[in-house]
Amino acid sequence: MSSTLRIRLLGTPEIHAGQIIPPGSLLVKGAALLYYLAATGQAQSRDLLAALLWSDLPEQLARKNLRDVLSNLKFVLGPYLLIARQQVDFNPDMKRDIDVARFVAAIAAAAQAATPDEEAAYLRAAADVYGGTLLEGLYVPDAQSFEEWLQVERERIAQLARQVLHRLCEYTLANGAYLEGMTYATRLVAMDSLNEEAHRHLMRLLVASGQLSAASAQYQSLRQLLRDELGSEPGPETDALYQQLRGSQSRSLAPTNAVPAVVRSHSLPAVPAIFIGRSNEIGQALAALHDPRCRLLTIVGMGGVGKTSLALQVAHALHAEPASEHRRFRHGIFFVSLANIEPTRDTANGQRRDTGSDQRLTTAIADALGLRFSTQESFDTQLLNYVREKQLLLVLDALEHLASAADYCARLLGQASGVSLLATSRSRLYLDTEHVLELNGLAYPEGDARQEDWDSYDAIRMFLHHARSMRPELALDASERAAIGRVCALLNGLPLGIEIATSMARVASFQAIAEGIAANIEYLQASHHALPTRHQSLRAVFDHSWRLLNLEEQRVLCQLSVFRGSFNSAAALQITGATLPLLTVLVDRSLLRRVLPGRATGTEYEMLEIVRQYAAEQVADTLRSYDTPAALHDRHCSFYLAWLQARKSELRSRQQPEVVAALSLRIDNLRSAWAWAVAKGDTALVDAALDGLFFFLRCAAGFTKAPRRSAQRRSALPCCSRNLVGRRAIFFGLNCWPARAGPCSRPGSSKRPRACSNKVWRCSASSTCPLNCPFP
Repeated sequence: MSSTLRIRLLGTPEIHAGQIIPPGSLLVKGAALLYYLAATGQAQSRDLLAALLWSDLPEQLARKNLRDVLSNLKFVLGPYLLIARQQVDFNPDMKRDIDVARFVAAIAAAAQAATPDEEAAYLRAAADVYGGTLLEGLYVPDAQSFEEWLQVERERIAQLARQVLHRLCEYTLANGAYLEGMTYATRLVAMDSLNEEAHRHLMRLLVASGQLSAASAQYQSLRQLLRDELGSEPGPETDALYQQLRGSQSRSLAPTNAVPAVVRSHSLPAVPAIFIGRSNEIGQALAALHDPRCRLLTIVGMGGVGKTSLALQVAHALHAEPASEHRRFRHGIFFVSLANIEPTRDTANGQRRDTGSDQRLTTAIADALGLRFSTQESFDTQLLNYVREKQLLLVLDALEHLASAADYCARLLGQASGVSLLATSRSRLYLDTEHVLELNGLAYPEGDARQEDWDSYDAIRMFLHHARSMRPELALDASERAAIGRVCALLNGLPLGIEIATSMARVASFQAIAEGIAANIEYLQASHHALPTRHQSLRAVFDHSWRLLNLEEQRVLCQLSVFRGSFNSAAALQITGATLPLLTVLVDRSLLRRVLPGRATGTEYEMLEIVRQYAAEQVADTLRSYDTPAALHDRHCSFYLAWLQARKSELRSRQQPEVVAALSLRIDNLRSAWAWAVAKGDTALVDAALDGLFFFLRCAAGFTKAPRRSAQRRSALPCCSRNLVGRRAIFFGLNCWPARAGPCSRPGSSKRPRACSNKVWRCSASSTCPLNCPFP
């Protein structure tokens, strides 16, 4: 490995060693140690590092934790580090590039410059390197000494950056580089919005460039800010500058169109220092947004799947690119949160009306851009006039609940050719220009995945990251790892669910959390208030999605909860009355998903288990007189057992492989239908399905001699006894069968199916059943 090690500390931290090092590759304190080493630029003793990162632990335990962290660092970045018995340092033989070092070096060079132009060149280089707050968003739990160092160092670096920007504002004003100077002044205002000198720099540059109204608006913005934050007025120097400005104006101070109240190059919330998974999705989104043909990219997924987090990661990645790489958005990237814009409702029929939401959308975008409207024209017109000549990206977060959002976006894209949109929504916008990126849960281990491979699954990695942020000493045994895998599977890899589940680990074991989720989604409640209200629990997530459905869509969603595993449109139509358009709506709202098992069965639909749990809870209240839960289960049972009976002859034909595959896909629904018939005591329905189920199990499990001998013994029994034996055999066989998988073994194995076969027939011939089946 000979690539240069590049470490970005200014702004959101990043590590490159030939390629970007995924944040999850390093332990949190391992990353903190590396950042500290990079920021200080010198070797550090092990004793100091142990005290810095584990100041609250005994020395012996702190040093043990340090060894674990150094082992992780050595595994990921071994050639770049020298880890000795007494100290840790960078390998001097390997090239490295650290932005803080370049930033400080450029400032030092500017202080030694021979001419103002040379000084300005070095200061520009320092300003270009400064990407934001030192280690922005980084939080290292249980490391008070590190946090104290970081706080002091952040202020030192920020003070240096402010000095650089102040000097550049003065230089550009004196040399007529007004537009360049406004960029520096804007950054200065963003760093310290209460600093009057920063606002005066911007006002002078605006006046010098002929933007008198914008300079007046800047003063009014500062005045209001000081009143709101400090209860004071601008100082004499700022007020004198404003009076001078008033005297030089040839027209009224009142702007006739939208002007920047504060000129901004971006408005992006900070993102966590550690972001796990989604590398493929980030790559797809960046590729789409670099393509000039894509002006609207919608990230679609169910609530809690991480749409906002992904959009922010993409936006920050674009913002961090060199200017030559993102000239398409040279006027900035702006985040617009729409979650708090509540549509009004028509009390007569419960449907949504978006009266006034267009204006609230306009206001939200204007706030992100830092615009100030006049009262002489409509806000829409002023916003469009402002952005029409701009090249920028708007990140519109949480569009799903605004029915007019699609029309609004279409109008904005049509009238402002330089504007592009990155939207997040629980459903797509259905615009011709729309590109869609569908987001599902993080990958989690399924079936017979080996535990030793689990750390490669993003859902497991996220769970362990959150768990270790609360319990750094966490060590897992096999049962706890199995419980974590079960939690991730029950939550279908949903990031929000994983975050809430790990927050409960302070008061419950992993096994208890898994059992609680399996019993009721109400079990998961956030233990902190950093999340928005709609994300405080899984129930809150689904309540929000539920309110976005009309009554017919709610009814169908409830009825679809009767299915287990996948189902096709024919089954949905016959059992629930769900038409293809209704299924499509639920897919587009991320409450169903399509699966494509193959040509034999066509398009299949599937409801995530946690969504199914929620929908099943709504059945009684939603269906009421239209339907009953019992009638719904009756139709489901009759459909699948009759469908199975119709496949009986095909199981004995050349179509057997395809039919077995189709039946295997339906195993969850067949098991549910059989259990319902058994619970009702419907022996006629049970007996009618016996032959089909038995032959299916026999074909799929590879039954050989033992079943044939048992079948011969069965044929000699009286009719009622034969059915009794068959019922008990099928009951046992179905319950041996894994959900949506092959028989009781991995593909290719023949030993365990035969063992299952023998158990089935021993069960059917004995006086007791190991599964306590209902047939005596």
